[in-house]
Amino acid sequence: MTRATLNSLRQFEAVDWAISEKADIINMSTGMNTWYQAGQDSVITAYDKGALVVASAGNDGSEAYHYPASFDNVLSVAATTSSGDHAYFSQYNCKIDIALPGVAIEITTLNGGYTKASGTSFSAP
Repeated sequence: MTRATLNSLRQFEAVDWAISEKADIINMSTGMNTWYQAGQDSVITAYDKGALVVASAGNDGSEAYHYPASFDNVLSVAATTSSGDHAYFSQYNCKIDIALPGVAIEITTLNGGYTKASGTSFSAP
């Protein structure tokens, strides 16, 4: 197992922790191209406990599935432009549930300033 794969799987430990803390909504602005049973299990447990899991759909601009967004029981969020058009970088596939603004979203920076960024990670929250 590569370091990147191990780090990706750690996100599901965070889901398990959120479940133990009785979170109602879990946002996952992260993703990977590979399906993992551990991830599916975490999402199913969250769903069974009544939590809504929301995940960014991915930024490859393709039909490829990204996980956790493509797991069953996850609200998968793609990105649109400010005019509501599909963002060129956003995933598009049958697992996507909703598309929201994700282009040139104003965010804070570490030094207390502001900048604009794009991606489905900004659509999901």
